[in-house]
Parts: sequence; structure tokens; C-alpha cells
Amino acid sequence: MDIQVAQILALTIYKIVSLLAGVSLSYMGYRLFMAGIWGHAGDAEGEFGNNRIVIKKAAPGTFFVLMGAIVIGLTLVKGLNFEISPVMEGALSEKPALID
Repeated sequence: MDIQVAQILALTIYKIVSLLAGVSLSYMGYRLFMAGIWGHAGDAEGEFGNNRIVIKKAAPGTFFVLMGAIVIGLTLVKGLNFEISPVMEGALSEKPALID
């Protein structure tokens, strides 16, 4: 397999696994809501730039859904960036010399 094809395949698999992880976290949060678990899990604060988010007395499912949405959002925003690294001339075509 060519090194460039391997790089593209690895990046594609990484992105698919990241999306599946985000969907799994969101689904687990949904299942916690549907199970009726409404205990006070705690508080969370986040700040980025001029924006601030505060979550107080949230159910446990809220944190799962929020983390899943963040993982999915970052995966989609980052996109697929294929940067093909240059291959050295003859590095893959030459066989190593056998020492007797």
C-alpha cells in the first residue's frame, strides 16, 4: 500500500471514530434522561473568547450530551485536511543489503 493512501485511510478512520464517540456520548446522555435519572450532578462553567456558559444543578445526562456535542462539533469543524508528506526518492523501492 502506498504511504499516501495509508495516510488518507488513517485520517478517515480517525474522523469516523471521533464522530462515533460523539454520537455514543450523546446517546448515553439521552438514555440517562429516558431512565429518569434527574439527580443534581453538579455545576459546570466554561469560557471561550467573550462567551461564557454556566450550567447549574444539571442532570447527569446533560454533561454526556454536552460533551458529545462538543466532540461532534470539533470533528466537523476541523474537517478533513490531507497533507501529503513528501516521500524520499528511492527510500521505499530499495531493498536493504544483506550482510554475509
